[in-house]
Amino acid sequence: MKKIILFLALIAGVFSYGQKGKTYFGLQFKPIIPNKYVGQFEQNYSFDSVPKYNGTIKQQPGYVFGIAVRHGLSKSISFETGINYTRRTYNISYASLDSGFVLNNNVSIINYDIPLNGLIYIQLSDAWFMNASAGINLSFYPTHVFTQAPLIDVNNQFYQVGTRNGWIQTGVNANYGFEYRSKNSGIIYLGASYSQPFAPIMNFIMTWRNYNVRYKVYEKIDGSYLTLDLKYFIP
Repeated sequence: MKKIILFLALIAGVFSYGQKGKTYFGLQFKPIIPNKYVGQFEQNYSFDSVPKYNGTIKQQPGYVFGIAVRHGLSKSISFETGINYTRRTYNISYASLDSGFVLNNNVSIINYDIPLNGLIYIQLSDAWFMNASAGINLSFYPTHVFTQAPLIDVNNQFYQVGTRNGWIQTGVNANYGFEYRSKNSGIIYLGASYSQPFAPIMNFIMTWRNYNVRYKVYEKIDGSYLTLDLKYFIP
């Protein structure tokens, strides 16, 4: 974590002293919005041999929170980076109709993102601007994940293991929004973002332990999501 913060400080220093224009520092909060149209929302899985069971992996509300560093390269172009704490949450359901088991539990995936984005502005008035940006994400996944559903009995248990596909992963992001600029109050931004990893971020293994036998289903987690973006840059 210390190395990541040092890396961001080095980037900010280079742009502050090596380019004309002003560097802004701010905070951002981005709630993740589950939906059926943009980003991964729901996927089904099933174990088709005996004993049969199935379920769904459904995206739940999550959030992204962090700091943002923006440097103006010209009146209409800027560079933006930062570091974000990202928490994705999924609900996993388990159902075995033959046995009458219907259970579910939530699992959260935590990672740290460093976005490297280029921004383009269109001035709408003296204080209002529309902007669009795109770039890449460097994502750091510190741990694997594990959850288990409530215990059915001593002989039956459903649980899930998530194994990360690497400590460092990459992806793309795209952003669109509007901002209000004030010399005294700073910059207030409202927009939306879409994040798409280049490869699945984790492999989920759903398991039914029936007595001493384990029945497993494997699913890849895409990890894409849509957010509502709120940012504030100090003047």
